[in-house]
Amino acid sequence: MKYYLSILYYKLFLTLLTDSGIEITGANDHSAEEARLFAGNYLYAIYFVYRAVFGRIAHLFMVMKNNNEYFSWINDSGLNSIISQIIDTNEWKSIKDAKAPRFSLLRKTIENKYLDHASKILSGELSTNDDIQQGLNILKKINSLPLEN
Repeated sequence: MKYYLSILYYKLFLTLLTDSGIEITGANDHSAEEARLFAGNYLYAIYFVYRAVFGRIAHLFMVMKNNNEYFSWINDSGLNSIISQIIDTNEWKSIKDAKAPRFSLLRKTIENKYLDHASKILSGELSTNDDIQQGLNILKKINSLPLEN
């Protein structure tokens, strides 16, 4: 079983550290920064959390590789703190309990939140005040988190 897990972790690790992983995290993309003022706080927070989640997962895989040990990345307290900023408890529980690849499910969930919110902005469904309030709520949550390694 450990060998099977090491293959799965290794494939995911390679995805996060190769060009496709850089694409996922947007590490070399500055267009989001340029559009930040037009997108609103909440939409940018989703994007920021998206990058932070996959950066954290990549970090966990480097720790696993360096220490030659395997643990469930989905139970990491740092990752849980980041994800709790945009995904509610029930959504996170369903991702953790899923039989399907949880990495893909997590990614799709965050992407769907982003696309849903972007479509509401573009359609005019959300007003600027709603977006500002959601962004401020996220900032309060982030500022209340203890600093962890």
